[in-house]
Amino acid sequence: MNTLRTLRLALALLIGLSVAPGASADDLDIFLGLSGGSADAPNVMVLIDNGPNWARQSQGWTDPVTGARITQGVAELQALQQVVSYLGTPSQPDPVNLGFGMLTPNSAVGSTGGGYVRFGARDMTVASNRTALANILANIVPCVGGCGSANESLSGMSHKDETAALYELYKYFSGLAPYTGGPNSSNVWDDIAGNLGGGLMGPTGMTAYAQGLTSGWAIANGLYQSPISSSKPCAANFIIYIANNASGQNGSTENVYEPNVVPALGALPATPTDTWTDEWTRFLFQSGAVVPAGNSNGAIVTYILDAYNAQNNAGYSQSLQAAARQGGGLYFQVNSQGAVYNALVRILEQIKAVNSTFASASLPVNATNRAQDQNQVFVPMFRPDVKIQPRWYGNLKQYQLINSGGSVVLGDAKGQAAINPLTGFPAPCAKSFWTTGSADLTNYPNGYWNFGQSVNASGMWNTTMESQSAKGSCPTTSNSPY
Repeated sequence: MNTLRTLRLALALLIGLSVAPGASADDLDIFLGLSGGSADAPNVMVLIDNGPNWARQSQGWTDPVTGARITQGVAELQALQQVVSYLGTPSQPDPVNLGFGMLTPNSAVGSTGGGYVRFGARDMTVASNRTALANILANIVPCVGGCGSANESLSGMSHKDETAALYELYKYFSGLAPYTGGPNSSNVWDDIAGNLGGGLMGPTGMTAYAQGLTSGWAIANGLYQSPISSSKPCAANFIIYIANNASGQNGSTENVYEPNVVPALGALPATPTDTWTDEWTRFLFQSGAVVPAGNSNGAIVTYILDAYNAQNNAGYSQSLQAAARQGGGLYFQVNSQGAVYNALVRILEQIKAVNSTFASASLPVNATNRAQDQNQVFVPMFRPDVKIQPRWYGNLKQYQLINSGGSVVLGDAKGQAAINPLTGFPAPCAKSFWTTGSADLTNYPNGYWNFGQSVNASGMWNTTMESQSAKGSCPTTSNSPY
């Protein structure tokens, strides 16, 4: 009787499963991305410090191709051109809205300066946008130290006000009226319809309109055209500030930027080398931009590149480290064109790691899922089989503790921060101490990484080799991060 009852129950279960075979999802779905979706493209604005220091030869920067002495401003612009090309490669299909702003001597408060938007954030999967941006950057290069009547460098440090420039980007992301970035004799290359350049507006070809673009203007009808929209509620927002190591005007004009913004800043503990930049990055990160209805994602994360080679202001570097920390991003010290390029790509890969999926089955790297012995940190990692087979790639990764911007963080084998602060997971380009390319193994392809040829009688394992190439996009190494 019990046997008959059991058989009836089993039969009922089988019938139920046959009627609704897809009623429940496989647990592997969350590992293989079947439960994910397509994220909105992030909005990234690069703020270039074109103060006097970016045009000085004394920093000792060299062209990586010719070996000739160049200014760090030229190196930064050429690195940005490389990044634009990188975003157009087939390996970078994820959309990114990229634009850039610069400092301006124009100011609403006396002799200090501000900032303006040179190229509004546009979709870099569109070839015409990439071409226009690359051409504008190329046209600026010969004008870093002077180009007839057009000088891309500020005339003096008194005009460098990076906090006012950050405020201008806040206005841009918020879709408000320009503060120091409106079209005038100081901002001759504003991103606005009808600005062809040439004549009083500066050399031709140095504006988005002159490059033939017909949309995406930074300013229209007297207001900034924010890249934040109700139709893209999941798009994250970022500023990458390339600072040429020299402190400028800070502090004396904060209280006139706008009464409803300054009280929200709140002063951080003062230091001997303090500026207001960290207060502004904290405000952008915690309070964020004004957002339209249906969008609550106004937070702006700030990354900072501290550019210097032969000379630096240590106190200013400390203030930039604090600003990156308060802004939710990372600080990078860069001293060559290659270093600028690598830092920018590393940042963009971190940004895209957040926007590439909505869900992850892994855990952030923290004290509860890692082992530590003195300065050595060990993290177990795995990657599911793409064909949902039971054997998965895995390894025990070794990292280290490093001093980054005055804080102890998890670092990789190259001494760079290993964790993406936006996700809590290892950065796509982080290299562990045990990372080794498969081609380096003496017994490859029959060595440790050969998971593909082990097949049992039931055919449970893969019968073809899977590519051993790195799954991330890391331009600085050919070694696999797995």
